[in-house]
Amino acid sequence: MATLPNTVAHPLGTPTVNNGAITVDTYSNQPTRVTALVRDLTASLFFIDDVFTRAGAVSGGAVVYDEVDGNDLYTDRDAEAVAPGEEFPILTSSRGEPKVAVPKKWGGKFFVTDEARERNDVQLITRHARKVSNTIVRATNAYTVAILNAAVVAHSRQVPGNDWTTAIPNGSNPTGPRDTPIADLALARKQAITDETGITYDTLFINENEELSLLAFFQYEAAKLRDALSLVGFTNGYRVSPRVPQGKPYLVASGEVGEYRVEKALSTESWREPETQETWFQTDTRPVAYVTNPNAVLQLTGVDGL
Repeated sequence: MATLPNTVAHPLGTPTVNNGAITVDTYSNQPTRVTALVRDLTASLFFIDDVFTRAGAVSGGAVVYDEVDGNDLYTDRDAEAVAPGEEFPILTSSRGEPKVAVPKKWGGKFFVTDEARERNDVQLITRHARKVSNTIVRATNAYTVAILNAAVVAHSRQVPGNDWTTAIPNGSNPTGPRDTPIADLALARKQAITDETGITYDTLFINENEELSLLAFFQYEAAKLRDALSLVGFTNGYRVSPRVPQGKPYLVASGEVGEYRVEKALSTESWREPETQETWFQTDTRPVAYVTNPNAVLQLTGVDGL
């Protein structure tokens, strides 16, 4: 009578690949594969990289940084005409008090029972990894929005907009050109030029409701929307997230708002708990983001008509 070997042994068996599919034991022995799975699932959903510049690691448990306050393009004292033999004037600049940012620790864990391992239920790990991924994305995007909102409030970076929900592109009674969604974005661009801060808003962050308003105004022609956004400087297009407050989109100069550092990169560890016959997978990361130039973000208000 033919016999078949056990597919799973305790402690964990040798990692195997069955017809191109990674087994549960492989994930258990090599938890970095779970990290890679989580990273793959989250890669296209983060928008923190559209706001902040990645600036390396964190040492000492915190980051000390400087934040621009107002116009930082010019010195406090203007240049002067100097006669031959005279001393040049000292062109001084003001500096604010340094600030400190501390990393956040995010993570979570899930378990796989011995029964699921013995049945090689790889889909179970994938489902759990997807939930972990979605949770990390949600937390990271909410963290990004919270930092943007804090900068907007602290530096009065808000301007009123028109009601996007009632904008009519054409017909017998179209919305006036100066009252359209694109007019709001064009005026914000004009304000940035007038302020002489060296900022160009190139990315729009909106709630899903504002996306519907924009798409409706451009009669669901995505190319026309992209062209209109590009015309007023938003060459990086727009990002949609329920984390962005309704009626209050953010206009951002991508990569110029501040920095994003990682004290501990995304990683996963695993262990088996014999008392409950479960294998645990625990994933965590410790990032920190902070605003160095609040001029690089502006928030429109009231575009939902409220």
